[in-house]
Amino acid sequence: MKVDDVRKLSVKEIMDKIEPVEYSDLDTRQRLAVLKKVSKILDLDLSKEMLYFLLDGCTAKLIIATAGAGKTTGSSLSVNFEKITRNTTKGTPLNKGRVLYLVYNVHNVGQMKEKSNLMSTRLKIRGKIDVNPYVEVYTFHKFCSEMSKQFIKYDKYIDRTLLAEHEVESMFKSAYELLCKQKKVTPKPEMVKDIIKCYNICKENLTDYEDIDTFEQFLSLDLDKDLAVSIFNAYDKLKERRRKFDFTDMLVSLLEILQNHEDARKEMQQTYDYIIADEVQDLSRIMFEILRLVKGDKVPLLCIGDEDQSIYSFRGANLDNILKFTDIFEDGKVYNLATNRRCRKEIFEASKYVIEHNTLRYNKIMNCKKSGGIMEMIPYNNHESQIYRIIRQLKELPREELDETCICFRNRKSCSILADLLAKNNIPFHAIGGMSAYSHELFKHVMDILDMLKYSYRREYALNLYKILPFVKKADVYKAVGMDIKTHKWVKDRENKHFSEYDLGEAGNKVLTQQFLQAITGVSQIMDTAKMKDYVPKLLQLMDKAFWNDKRYLNKNFEQDDFYRKYVEEFFSVDMTYKEFEVDFAKKTRVIDANVVSERGVTLSTFHKLKGLEFKRVIIMDLDDEIYPNFGRIDEDKRYTPKMKLELKEDATRLFFVAMTRAIDELYLYYLEDRPSIYINWLQDYLAEKQVSETVFDTMKLDIGNSVQSDYVKKEKEIEKKEKPAINTTPSGETKEEKVAQVPPVNNTNFLNSVLNRF
Repeated sequence: MKVDDVRKLSVKEIMDKIEPVEYSDLDTRQRLAVLKKVSKILDLDLSKEMLYFLLDGCTAKLIIATAGAGKTTGSSLSVNFEKITRNTTKGTPLNKGRVLYLVYNVHNVGQMKEKSNLMSTRLKIRGKIDVNPYVEVYTFHKFCSEMSKQFIKYDKYIDRTLLAEHEVESMFKSAYELLCKQKKVTPKPEMVKDIIKCYNICKENLTDYEDIDTFEQFLSLDLDKDLAVSIFNAYDKLKERRRKFDFTDMLVSLLEILQNHEDARKEMQQTYDYIIADEVQDLSRIMFEILRLVKGDKVPLLCIGDEDQSIYSFRGANLDNILKFTDIFEDGKVYNLATNRRCRKEIFEASKYVIEHNTLRYNKIMNCKKSGGIMEMIPYNNHESQIYRIIRQLKELPREELDETCICFRNRKSCSILADLLAKNNIPFHAIGGMSAYSHELFKHVMDILDMLKYSYRREYALNLYKILPFVKKADVYKAVGMDIKTHKWVKDRENKHFSEYDLGEAGNKVLTQQFLQAITGVSQIMDTAKMKDYVPKLLQLMDKAFWNDKRYLNKNFEQDDFYRKYVEEFFSVDMTYKEFEVDFAKKTRVIDANVVSERGVTLSTFHKLKGLEFKRVIIMDLDDEIYPNFGRIDEDKRYTPKMKLELKEDATRLFFVAMTRAIDELYLYYLEDRPSIYINWLQDYLAEKQVSETVFDTMKLDIGNSVQSDYVKKEKEIEKKEKPAINTTPSGETKEEKVAQVPPVNNTNFLNSVLNRF
């Protein structure tokens, strides 16, 4: 069948004419004919890069998809294309239950199913092609759980029950406190969650406990290594004794089944005809090893990811999954979907300039499809002026534009005051992940103090004493008020007392504690009648003197602390009694909560929560170098090896790149004028280079329109790059030549190009 003949046929006619052949021997012309017809039916403008990877019959492919390159569309298309071509060959069709789609996040499960179903529906309606839409979509943990059930006889955790998150925390806390007592070390309860995180990273990276000091997460704990190892071992023994298992054990269980039982491994490899793994840059080492064993030698595997968007190293994500793909799979090929179809050129070129400062990445081509766009850097003198400028910017927008606007920040602390002011200015908003307007530590701490003073005869409020009294321990307070610290149950026959009447032991007899108790007792006695403006400032001054000197309840950034402190003082120093304030505060909270759960208005989000989303307009705030990325803190930490420092800096840069590339048309970067983020310095260099290059090209009287010629002044560097092979420094410090397929990795390149040009 000639190409010219194929162009005239429908997909069904093509399928009928193709003779039965083995899948691997399917003629490239025939596959291309079907693909082009399918893309026409779906109204897809496929790039040559996407055509290349879809047509290649190798069994292990990695698609490096730059931000906004349409990887979701590409992966869904690949599923449907494989189904059609396999049915075309009259070989092994991809029937129900034979396509496996693995995603990193549970939120992507529904998205992938919907995309696949939508494509199948359009193919059936528009092209009269009936393709079964069914695809098994799992998170890795869910997949491991289901497969372990399939091989139940090998599952060592089958007679155990799954631990809930709070149960894991409780067991770690018990082990931590017991071992601290044995080693005569003062426990720090706030460290428990970080210890759990470190344990999970160790397990998911198949790392021995003794090698825990190779992780930055452990070094940040300031915890003795022997103590940490003992805690991990104690937790494992506790799980075994109680017949429990956790989420990480799901992964361990399936890995051990695949490694130790050949019959199970072969059966698993025969279960699926096609496997797709999404966001592979976020997978841990154990996840990727499971994927390799499930694939085996014959099952086609498509991996999709982008090393520039790897932002979950703190959860154990392993960048080697991408950087060493061709080492893991000997027949593997790497393709680059280089065209960003989301961001306009001004935004894309700026984000590209930022990410190219990283070295742990492929030397790849990146470009964009859209021209124009706005990328603006806005200085502020202090954090107060920043927020009010953002509010003014939002108030100038039409109501419908607010729905297309996102404000993002490094951590949730930045949201506290912003959310309150948005509500006060009647600007609708919602927060991704549920974010309280009063989530900042200082807000919560002052509320704890006032509640305790107001309800001084209630034991449940007196429990907050340890949070505000100097020198007093939590255990002493619990004992005094009659609460069992281990069971969190009230001890019988204990009466309610005023907080000043409790015996707080030796610490309570210290002069500063006694003076502080006397002072706040006086405040508690006037709260029913006095206006809050008359005592709140004095109370906060007292807290400064007795408790907040070390700033442990505030940000590490003191300039920002002053702003929060000023705002909090104004918020609580009102012309009303505390009872009146409670009613008013409840109303404000309801207004804000209504906005928070709303699906309309401005979106508030941390950088991490933005992954996979896009907005017409993005505002990035708090680009203060001591807030983000604070490379100085990393450099000064003597615990970190040079390798760790490099990885931490590049992690931060990738996160900023992800935030920048969420913007479609407009990107606004708010930075502290006296202490700009290093990213602002880079972007100012970029704009200077861009201005020079545009001036040079203008002098040469070249018509370049709106395009950004930022690479002109770096011409010599670019020439050097082209002359050298693409060299990548791997996380282990090694250097190796990486083979990124910028051209089609097939033998008959000229043939393919000639065929493509005719379609």
